Amino acid sequence: MKVDANEFSVVLIVDEVTTEKIQGIRRELPPSPVREDPPHVTLLRGISSSDYKTDDYLLEAIAPRLEPFLRTKPSAVLGILHTIGSQLYGDTSAFEVAMPEVISQYRQGLIDYLISSDFMVEQRELESYRPHLTVTLGVAFPEDKDFSSILKTGETIEFVSFALLRTQRRQADGPRLVRVVRPSV
Repeated sequence: MKVDANEFSVVLIVDEVTTEKIQGIRRELPPSPVREDPPHVTLLRGISSSDYKTDDYLLEAIAPRLEPFLRTKPSAVLGILHTIGSQLYGDTSAFEVAMPEVISQYRQGLIDYLISSDFMVEQRELESYRPHLTVTLGVAFPEDKDFSSILKTGETIEFVSFALLRTQRRQADGPRLVRVVRPSV
């Protein structure tokens, strides 16, 4: 899979309580062989433009759409913790996330806005959305462990901020790195 240095994702950062719980689960698992991102749910990935845009430009384009949305205190419900397969990272432990219709509608509006603003969105993102909260990239969920005392299926998580995850490469064939770009408060 080719990774474009111009590619970025929009992610919703979870609240402090959920972040602490995810960190508690991470302490019980082997460390990620890839990287450790801040706990988040990806709203949209595979976004790029025909010419390289600076992070400031991207924030200016997206922040006016995301900040009012986040003031509504959007939330979602956690599903089961399980292992998901990833072409880039291998088996990864993650919670399924049941997103309310308002977030799905907001996501579609963001896609429409980006496309009308000369950004490109990968076709796979237009066809499906499988929201999840990654626990540890590249580490499968151990089925012999129970983390329900830390974080339970059915718990509500709140989204308190957003970030752009900017795809980068160490070398042409190296691992994907991500720079987290947050708006100034």
